[in-house]
Amino acid sequence: YRTIIANTYNYMDSHDDVHLSNVFKKSLQENADPFLLHDHKFEVTAKIGKSLKAYEQEGRFLYYGYNSPLDTMALLIDAEISKAKNESVFDEYKNHEINQHSVGMYYVKIDLAIDNQDDKEAYALYRKYLPQIGNADKVEQQGYFFAVQEAKLKEVSAVLQGSNDLTGIFDNNKGVKSIDELTKMFDYLGKNIENKEI
Repeated sequence: YRTIIANTYNYMDSHDDVHLSNVFKKSLQENADPFLLHDHKFEVTAKIGKSLKAYEQEGRFLYYGYNSPLDTMALLIDAEISKAKNESVFDEYKNHEINQHSVGMYYVKIDLAIDNQDDKEAYALYRKYLPQIGNADKVEQQGYFFAVQEAKLKEVSAVLQGSNDLTGIFDNNKGVKSIDELTKMFDYLGKNIENKEI
């Protein structure tokens, strides 16, 4: 049994997408039981287990091992991984060797957000969402992103490398592992909050 971090929101992934809060809310209401697969293979023999509960949950980027003082939301799957379906994948989960996931989805509402005042609508989206994005520094370097406001969830896959790298397992996610890492997080927060006394 594992809690899979299938997706984290307000974070630009390698496809330049930023999934916004509640992006899968409607989809989960329609179907709260996505397929659990490996490597996005949409085949009967690619099943690795079953979803016991799929839900979106508010949290902080720090919960997912990312140094940002901002809040985020995550798509979580409480899953039963089945040895009978795929023994190799089962063993990797059991040994905490799987630490990346990815969603298979269809876009429903997606818009370009760009740092260009000549495009008023795209610029307004850019200014609206930029302060909420955990890795806003990457967005600013690039100057644009795709704001995904709604998507339909098809499946969740165990993968070698997800387009969003904050998609591990709550058991073995890249959270605090040492006093040094904890100190770095507090240093980061101390430099980035308005009230220095806090």
